[in-house]
Amino acid sequence: MTEAQVRQYRYLGFSEKDRTRTAGFRGIGKYSSSAVAKKLIVDTSPIDVPKRFRVIIHADETMREIQQGKNPALEHLLETYSEISDAPAALEDHYTFVELHGISEDSQLLMDKANIREYLSRTALVPFDPRFQFGGAIKQKLIENVPDFMSPPLTVNGTEVYKKYFSNCYDPEFETILVDDSRPTILAFGWYCQNKGKGQLEPKDDAGLVFRVKNIAVGDGHLSRRMLWKTTPERAAYFFGEIHVLDPEVIPSSDRVDFEDNAARSRLVRGCQRISSILRSKAGKESAVRRFDEAIEGASHTLEKREEEIRSGRVPLELKD
Repeated sequence: MTEAQVRQYRYLGFSEKDRTRTAGFRGIGKYSSSAVAKKLIVDTSPIDVPKRFRVIIHADETMREIQQGKNPALEHLLETYSEISDAPAALEDHYTFVELHGISEDSQLLMDKANIREYLSRTALVPFDPRFQFGGAIKQKLIENVPDFMSPPLTVNGTEVYKKYFSNCYDPEFETILVDDSRPTILAFGWYCQNKGKGQLEPKDDAGLVFRVKNIAVGDGHLSRRMLWKTTPERAAYFFGEIHVLDPEVIPSSDRVDFEDNAARSRLVRGCQRISSILRSKAGKESAVRRFDEAIEGASHTLEKREEEIRSGRVPLELKD
């Protein structure tokens, strides 16, 4: 961030981000740390500017004044309990570091590395696991069809984090979701793999289609199941995959567990019901084939049993034919 951006950074609701190109745009995420930490330190250095700018936000003192019931003006709070400084830096430096200090006792889950890795693997724009046999092919399709798609490497204490996947699945299939057949406007692009085994994938929490905006998850597989599956919703867990939303008017809710309830969300639901219809049909056919195979296998066992009874003389003479 530049010096001007740093000075605006500490104000709630300020953001220069274009929501059609970036994931965050409300200017409120930076203060989410106030609920879990005593102090927030942000160091940032823009390329070609030989300075490091620092913002310190004293969340504990801010909360203390609010709890005293003085009802202070928000702007007064942010100015009083935050500070800005700068220091020399290399001309080629280009970074932003965020530190949380004094994690509260009831937020110690944030210090659990396994929990953090689990959350990031489900939510963040992380790469496919190199062990996922279809990861490379899916990534290439996403690069071709999802503008500005990116999946940079990410580590937690030196351990790489990857998206979750199921290995026992059929080859991936892809769907382009349009507004309607008469207009080539693209709403979303999706991919999915079907379970090679019987029934639902396990664990079910990792199954289903996950909506993503800028490759960051919105909700989980249960969200698409609620939005798109009107009948046989259990069949949603026969698959896993993603729906990358491209319509800039479809806006994630501030907690990113759903989308804002507007006309664009309804348009997305209508468009994506094509996918749920296809998957219901595929799952239905797969179930029918499996039932047929099980019936054939059962009949074969019965025939083998009867043949053995005939050979051993355990069948009455009048029944041998």
